[in-house]
Amino acid sequence: MKNIFMVLVLSLSLKRYFNFGNPFCKYLFWFILAGQIVVCPYIAAAPANNDKIAGKNQELARVAILPIENKTGSENFQYLSESLTDAINDSMQKSFTYTKIGANEINKAVRDVETAILLKEKIENEKGDKKPEKKLSEKELAAESEKKQLEKIQALSDALNADIIIYGNYMMDENTNDMIFHTNFYLGMAKTLKPIPETRNQVDSTIFTATDKVAKTIIGVIKMTAAVSEKHEKFKEKEKTKEASAKDKPKTDSGEKMVLTRASAKESVKESVKDPGDLNWDHKKISIGLSPGFFIKVPSKGAAASGLCGACEIQLALNGRFWVMPRLYVGGKLDYGEIWTKTLTLGSIHALDGLAFIGYGLPVHQWLFSADLGAGYFFIIDKTKGLIYNPAFAVKVGAEILLAPSFSLGLSANGFMYYDLPTPMYFYGLTLSLNYLL
Repeated sequence: MKNIFMVLVLSLSLKRYFNFGNPFCKYLFWFILAGQIVVCPYIAAAPANNDKIAGKNQELARVAILPIENKTGSENFQYLSESLTDAINDSMQKSFTYTKIGANEINKAVRDVETAILLKEKIENEKGDKKPEKKLSEKELAAESEKKQLEKIQALSDALNADIIIYGNYMMDENTNDMIFHTNFYLGMAKTLKPIPETRNQVDSTIFTATDKVAKTIIGVIKMTAAVSEKHEKFKEKEKTKEASAKDKPKTDSGEKMVLTRASAKESVKESVKDPGDLNWDHKKISIGLSPGFFIKVPSKGAAASGLCGACEIQLALNGRFWVMPRLYVGGKLDYGEIWTKTLTLGSIHALDGLAFIGYGLPVHQWLFSADLGAGYFFIIDKTKGLIYNPAFAVKVGAEILLAPSFSLGLSANGFMYYDLPTPMYFYGLTLSLNYLL
C-alpha cells in the first residue's frame, strides 16, 4: 500500500500546480490514470515490507550441520566423519550467533525424508511410471547422484525449517594419495546451493589437522557470502535494549561473532550468490539513455492566432538517472525537437530544452515502473521571432524492461508545459527509450 500511495501522490500532485479545467491537464490526467491502472497491480503484488515479515527476518537463522559422509570405501577413515562434523560445529559456534538444530532432530528428519523418497520410488515402480533405465556414463551418473542429493537436501530443509544446511563428503584420490573434502551449504529460504572450494590433504600425520582446515574454509566462505556485515551490529544493539521479558528468545553474543539472521540467510543470495548476469535491477545505480518521442499539442485559445493550431513535435532526448535511495532517483535530460503545424512545414520551429527531475521507481523482477516530475528551461528558435526561452515543466509515467544485464527498453507517457506567454503550450505524447545501465 505504501508503494501505491507514493505513485498516487506523485501523479495527483499536478492538481496542486495546475487547473484541471485546462485541456492539457485533462488529457494528462487520463494518461496518468491509465499508467496507474497498469502499474498498481504489480505494486500491490510486490512483497510487502511489513512489521510481521521484518520481525520474522530478524529471528536467528536455523542452521543444520549434517554428518559428513565417508566415501572412501574404507572403515579405516570413518573417524574423519565425526571429527569433521565436530570441527565445523565448533568453528560455527565460535564465529556466528545462530540457532543450532540438534542432532536428534536432524537424524529424525533424515530418516523421514529417506523413507518418503523410498516410498515415492516404490509407487513409481508399481505404476510403471519410471522411465526405462539406460546405461549412463560416469559423468552422467555423477550428475544424477548430485541431483538426487540436492532433492534430498531441499526436502530436509523444508522438514527442519532450516535456513542453512551444511553437508558434504570426503574421498580418496588414488593417483595422488590425497584425501579430498567436498562441502556445500544450502540456503533454505532462497532454495540456492553454494558449493565450497574443495580441500585436499595428504593421508599422513597431517590428516588430523585437515578437519580444522575444512572448517576454516567453510567459515570463510559463509562470512564472504552472508549479507550480515552491516546488520549484525544493529541487531546486537536491539537485543541489548530489549526488556527482561524476552528471556526466552535466542541471546546474542557480546563478542566478535557475526549474527546470522533469517533475513541474512535469504539476502545473501541477492548480494553474493546471484549470477551477475541475472536480469534484475539490483545494484543498477546509474542509467544513460536515448529517447525518441512523438508529441501532440493540446488545443487551446489563441492557438490559431499563433499559428500553432494542431502542432506536433518529434523529439530526441538524452537522459541520465542516478538512484539516491532504493526507490528514489534524480536525473536530468536534454532534448531536441522539431515542431510543425498545419500551416508550417517540419523544421520551421526548433526546440531545445533541459530539465532536472526527481522520480519514484519500483523494480519488480525484470520490470521497473516509475513516475517522475521535472522542471527546467526550453529554448525555441523561431524563424520569425528568433530565440525564445522560458520555464518548462514535465511529468512522466512509464515502465522499463531489462533486455540484458546492462540494457533496458522503456515506454512512457509524457506531458510537457512550455511556459510561453501570453499562451503556454502544452504537449502530451509517448517516448521510447533505450538505456545503458551501470
